Amino acid sequence: MSVLRFISICSVVWGHCLLDLGSARFNFPYSQWYQALFLQLGRIGTINFFIIAGYFLGEKVQSFTLKSYIEHRFFSLILPWVIFLSIFTSIGLFKTLTIKQVLHESIWFEINLFIKLGKSFIFDLSYWFVPASLFSSLILILFKKQVASFKFGIFLASISLFYCVNLYYSWISPVHTKSFLAYTFFMWLGLTLKLNLNFFKDFIKKVRWMNLALLFLVAYILACTEGFFLLKIGLKEPFASTRLSNQFLSIMLLFAVMKSDWLRWIT
Repeated sequence: MSVLRFISICSVVWGHCLLDLGSARFNFPYSQWYQALFLQLGRIGTINFFIIAGYFLGEKVQSFTLKSYIEHRFFSLILPWVIFLSIFTSIGLFKTLTIKQVLHESIWFEINLFIKLGKSFIFDLSYWFVPASLFSSLILILFKKQVASFKFGIFLASISLFYCVNLYYSWISPVHTKSFLAYTFFMWLGLTLKLNLNFFKDFIKKVRWMNLALLFLVAYILACTEGFFLLKIGLKEPFASTRLSNQFLSIMLLFAVMKSDWLRWIT
């Protein structure tokens, strides 16, 4: 999992370095395909972070209650998140407010602006992952008696599939940073992987490298093609992590890392 985490970190950093490229519009098809190829590299990591989080939750899910899990993660995750979010929101507030507003507007104006900026940092930038992962963890703990059931996994997968379709119809917000329920399935998948690790290892050993490499290549092409298509029809977030093709590609990456021996030097 350390190798997968490292690759996922690289992907997420790469994706955030290319934020301007995601909003760019090119007239030439070859430029648009280059755009798709580069942007897709920055979308593989997100799904795998939820798989990793579920993997490390593993057997511990049965020992937690909602209250005990929040207490367990409070000082290591929740409090640092709140502190840094507050710091950056305060910086944003001071950069936004004018001297005239400070002198003449009420304190409630500043509080409302602080809340709006905080929401923007969470849902429009990179602060969304912590509440999303906490949300998914609490869902699994709440239904810990059902987590071993594949019917429960299918139910979560159907919710994730809904978000895939929603990208095209926008029944609800299609933005991936607001699609918390879409990721619970992948945390369940990581948890299931940990609980059935020997089974998964035996399964991966039986898969030929040629077949896995071909599936990964096909998945990457499909992910680029879907992103390219969504870009063409003018979707606000054409390379959202919740795309079905990106989900498939992320799982292929997981399988490749599990099967690979030569990648272990990354550890």
